Order: sequence, then structure tokens, then C-alpha cells
Amino acid sequence: MDDKLIAGIIIATVGILVGLAFWPTISPNIGAMTKTFDSVNATMTLPAAGVYSELTMCGQKALTNTVQNATGAGGVSTNNYTITQATGADGYLAAKITTTPGSPFAGRSVNVSCNYEPKGYVTDGAGRSMVSLIAIAMALLIIVAAVPNLRNGILDLFG
Repeated sequence: MDDKLIAGIIIATVGILVGLAFWPTISPNIGAMTKTFDSVNATMTLPAAGVYSELTMCGQKALTNTVQNATGAGGVSTNNYTITQATGADGYLAAKITTTPGSPFAGRSVNVSCNYEPKGYVTDGAGRSMVSLIAIAMALLIIVAAVPNLRNGILDLFG
């Protein structure tokens, strides 16, 4: 067999194996890095007045939120709590809720609904585009490595 052919087969095999090894770690995370999600009526207990609690159901940033009394008695007024974004217990950004002093809802169970950015979300629009392009480029490279005629045609284009 020709040494060039053997080298081509080895390079293609290694390229395919490396591409397939990284594919499962990249492809499932694209949605979490590029899309916002909704959480509806997640139950939590509001913290004591002046103390914060992480809104784990609202990812790293709550874009919109609604806090309602869990008994269905209506909405909890926004002057009873504040929602901020800060470093969470796991080191990622987190949405945090603080009950204002004098709030009758401190320590009570409430339902929280929010549209949110999940942990790991890429906030920059250009960055979100790049995440998708990386996956597409990786898929194309696996195809090029797997199809010899295509690979040889592309190599011929470069001299």
C-alpha cells in the first residue's frame, strides 16, 4: 500500500474519533448557551427580611418574574422583594431574591414564575452565533474526514 494512503487513513481515523469524542460534550449544551427558558409556578420559601436566597429555578438572570402567594391569594407586590444578579454558591451568576424589611411574606411559601437565562448562557449576541457556528464547523470537519473523495477534493483546492 502507498505510504500516503496509509497516512491519510490514519489522519482521517484520528480526526473522526476526536470529533466524535467531543461532539457529545458540545452539542447538548448549545441550547442552554443560546436560548432563554421559562419556569412556571415553582414553589419556594421567601427568606427572612433582609436576607437573600438564590432563585435556583431562574438560572443566572431572571429577565421577567412574577411572585405569587402559594395559596392563590394573588400577586406579591414588588415592594415586598428585590431580585438581583450576583455570584451564587456554585460560583456561577445567580438570580437572588431579598425580602424587604417589614414584608408580610418573609418566610412564607410563594410561587415564582420567570423567563430566565440558564447558567452558562452566552449573553453577547455575537457569542451566541459563534456557539452555533462551532458546532456546524465541527460537524463539517467530521464529514470531510470521513468521506475520502470530499477530503481529497478539498485538499486539491489548497494545492
